[in-house]
Amino acid sequence: PKKAYAALSERCKCFLDVELSTGQMIDDVRLSVARDTEVHFYGRPPGAGSLPTPEELLLQIKKHYRTCA
Repeated sequence: PKKAYAALSERCKCFLDVELSTGQMIDDVRLSVARDTEVHFYGRPPGAGSLPTPEELLLQIKKHYRTCA
């Protein structure tokens, strides 16, 4: 979805890349957004056995929102 990320990065200062992995897609996201757009990562290693909870995701959003606002 390179075009979608590029279009969104015109309006967004940062992205949170959430993966069920150790970050295999983060470089692709960084390459797809504008150069001055920050990309943060939150993920679970394979075999962790659970999805991130809504509370965990909200915590990550709040954590990075402060640096991007």
